[in-house]
Amino acid sequence: MRSSTVCPVQGGMQFRGKIDTPDDIMRMDVWVKDDRGGEYKMLVDTGTLYSQFKYPGECKLHGTRGSKGLLIMKNAKLLPPRLVGNGKPVILGYNDLHQGSMFIDFDNNRLDINQNY
Repeated sequence: MRSSTVCPVQGGMQFRGKIDTPDDIMRMDVWVKDDRGGEYKMLVDTGTLYSQFKYPGECKLHGTRGSKGLLIMKNAKLLPPRLVGNGKPVILGYNDLHQGSMFIDFDNNRLDINQNY
């Protein structure tokens, strides 16, 4: 496995997320903050092809609310409402995960990601 070019968190991963999900459903939601100061609950979803954010292009997202480290959306999209609804959810998709690795610790509601960017 290649080493990450961003600051790693404990265990060599570049991002350690605290999964924020209700007890009755399992969603891989983590809290992040962008460089503009906005804070968002973001879904990590390998089944969604493209990452989606509030604005297009490259976005650097820092962990908050129990999450730490850095995630990068290389080319975030603004997906159409007919595909994602009117709420414009924030989603880290397959295109920003496929070159790295991800470990899900369901017992501790933790998500470790290394994008290898």
